[in-house]
Amino acid sequence: MAGLGDIDYFTTDTIISNFRKLTHLLVIGGGPAGLELAQAFCRLGCTVSLIEKSTVLRFHDRELVDIALRGLREEGVDIREHSTVSQIEARSQGIGVRITNEAGDEQTLDVSHVLVAAGRHANIEGLDLGLARVATTGALQKRVRLNRFGGTSNFRIFAIGDAAGAHAQLPEIEHQATMAIHRALLGRTAEQAPLVARTVYTDPELAEVGMTEAEAKKRIGKGYRLVRCAFSDNRRALAIRQTYGVAKMVCAPNGSIVGASIVGPQASELVALFSMAIAQRLNARHFEKLTPVNPTLSEILQQLGTQYGRDRPLARWIRPIMAIKRALP
Repeated sequence: MAGLGDIDYFTTDTIISNFRKLTHLLVIGGGPAGLELAQAFCRLGCTVSLIEKSTVLRFHDRELVDIALRGLREEGVDIREHSTVSQIEARSQGIGVRITNEAGDEQTLDVSHVLVAAGRHANIEGLDLGLARVATTGALQKRVRLNRFGGTSNFRIFAIGDAAGAHAQLPEIEHQATMAIHRALLGRTAEQAPLVARTVYTDPELAEVGMTEAEAKKRIGKGYRLVRCAFSDNRRALAIRQTYGVAKMVCAPNGSIVGASIVGPQASELVALFSMAIAQRLNARHFEKLTPVNPTLSEILQQLGTQYGRDRPLARWIRPIMAIKRALP
């Protein structure tokens, strides 16, 4: 972007070392790191504006993203989607930033500091990978192409981390390293890649694992089942006064759990239980039989299982029995 090289700007790595009070921080990029740092500095007393050229957290469930963004906006973070930074101007005092929205309207913000959190690519341009017969992929050829065993087109060369995948999280990177070691030293592949949850450590937290609702519509079709439970129905959430959020569970036609999305207190902890359920191919009926400690946030799993049981079609012979049970006091 024009003018960025004329100022001293922060990255997601360098801003952690800052010890000065920031008056007005402009965050460029609406990914997990950008949102987390925007909320953190807002709570430190800074005015924070966040600019995203498309939609914030575009790879996550939009309903849950809207809930998380509502919380950030209520705290004072100015979030602008479908906007771009067209010009940055260094001034004697502060920085002038020209913002253009999707309608073409322009506005100039006066900020004190800029944080670039728009994602990153591995710097592989100067490695002459073509001479080593290592194929690359992506729009800008910024990523090494891997086969299903984690190897490159040159069996003697391996890639992990940002060079191998689009912003992989730490458990996935560790597995990529394990696969590379197994292939290099033992000549065989490691076990299957772990099911890694996608987490955003804002308040409220957002966490997802497996299929989202949108993915289930495409891959499963009309047969998928979706059940949800609000944190306002959870007794622990009511006790700690953190009822802002919802949990959604995606099931296959046979009831197998294939995905979960959570926004709310301790979402990053709760999603681990869904990861295990998907890995072990558990059915939603297993959650219906779950008896968690009361009151805990984990009760929301049992509530989802109960909701699934209520919504599923009943056999003809059992309908009169359930009608009698509902009529009992």
